[in-house]
Amino acid sequence: MFSATLIILAVTVAQSPAPPAAVDRSTVPRCAVSTDPNYGVTRSNPVEVGGGAMYGPARERRYLDALRGPDGQPIRYNRTGSTEGADGTTILDAYEVTHAGLAKPVILYLDEYHFSDLRAPAGFVCGQPIGLDMPPPDPFQTSVALISVAIEQGSVRDFPPIPLDQDGATTHGVVFDQFRMIARTARGAAAAGTRLDPKTLPAEIARPRTVVLAYPLSCNARTVAPAAIEILGGQGGAIRREGEYLRDGAISALLPGMQAPVSSLAATFTLATLRPTDTVRITYADPSCTGGTPELALPVKFTDPKTLETPAPSLPAGLAPSDTPVRLQALVDLDGMLQRAAYIGGPAHLAPAAIEAIQRWRSEPPRINGAPIARAVLVQIKFKP
Repeated sequence: MFSATLIILAVTVAQSPAPPAAVDRSTVPRCAVSTDPNYGVTRSNPVEVGGGAMYGPARERRYLDALRGPDGQPIRYNRTGSTEGADGTTILDAYEVTHAGLAKPVILYLDEYHFSDLRAPAGFVCGQPIGLDMPPPDPFQTSVALISVAIEQGSVRDFPPIPLDQDGATTHGVVFDQFRMIARTARGAAAAGTRLDPKTLPAEIARPRTVVLAYPLSCNARTVAPAAIEILGGQGGAIRREGEYLRDGAISALLPGMQAPVSSLAATFTLATLRPTDTVRITYADPSCTGGTPELALPVKFTDPKTLETPAPSLPAGLAPSDTPVRLQALVDLDGMLQRAAYIGGPAHLAPAAIEAIQRWRSEPPRINGAPIARAVLVQIKFKP
């Protein structure tokens, strides 16, 4: 009988590398040290720091900065290039590492595309905690998955926009994030008898963008039109707006089939979707409908995903269980299903069983102002007695 444990993460902030700490050789703190003499020094057993192309280089430096020689000696390292992993499925970075007393440099192989719990190679210790947990979702994998799912699902169905109001009302307008914009384009292409190909999608369609559509307000028998739209991040900085504001016919061209009220205002921003700490600020031409101030701030209400149904996977016949979890990255779609799972670490022989299992799982999707959104998550599944 075997069980699986699940951890879903939705991390958006990368770890930053820290400078090496000064070492007192008489009291060198020791991290876990691998008992496998091949760990890190062979292409078949590299150090899996994870993080992908965006976070991987910084994570590699942080890992190396934590290493010391066996007596606490500071190390020196130099990246000598990249090479293919022994199984041909990944690219490794090779580092020449040396320290005082070492007869000749050691070549360490680091894999920034997969992650496993980190240890020091045999013959090394740590002068400080490595401090690297499971990395954030890989942005490139996330983009590929989001585009393909948006095209596949958008070709056969419509997705309502995200309300601007926290209570789910559309009094002040709506939002179309990247997923919804691509899905709308795919729906239009399907209606015209064609189908979008995610591998050849024009950059104009595939790029991250969020369209905010602000509606006019009515009060005292008057209609007050929006004059400006901004998205402010958690620190107050404004997100860059693309192009000019759009009204009337230009809105219809951007959002075919969308029946926007007369005098609405649309703006496009360089975001895949609104973030938990964002605030949409609308400026109106007349403050009479907004309590005497021309600006109205609409903070985002974000709800994290949570699992609902997780049928336990079966251990395939002939395969051994493991205390080390299989780590996957997947996309939670707007229905709460896990799509486009990709293996990112753990026992590779159990990865197919883990990927097959989560295709039957169901979760409550993340939501913005009550509307579901697509978001990358990390999943850990442990097969054990």
